[in-house]
Amino acid sequence: MSYELSYIERGFVVRFKGDVTIEELNDANGKIHGHAKFDYHRYQIIDLIEADLSSVTEEDAKEPAATDSIASLRKWNVKVALVAVKSAALSAANNYAEQARQLTPTWKFEIFSTFEDALKWVNT
Repeated sequence: MSYELSYIERGFVVRFKGDVTIEELNDANGKIHGHAKFDYHRYQIIDLIEADLSSVTEEDAKEPAATDSIASLRKWNVKVALVAVKSAALSAANNYAEQARQLTPTWKFEIFSTFEDALKWVNT
């Protein structure tokens, strides 16, 4: 597994490292949605700084975005911060955020270049 999932102060933080596949992204997303504290969370920070997402395609972004849209029926006000700087990670984050904004209008999606900036945003 190339990620670590934590629940911190009413939010989820997922840190990905190394080669990451769409299956691993979907697995982490499923763990968030199935977590006992899902109904109580306010934010998600998806940290892709150390991740290589070169195998993730634009088409792949549709699945986690659709999954989030279904989850938003249960938990409607969530901020999702994506942290990325590498080209492939930025591309995947942008593709996902674009799809998710269309499917899940009650959630907010932003992309940041540092974890600290993402943390500030989710706490405002």
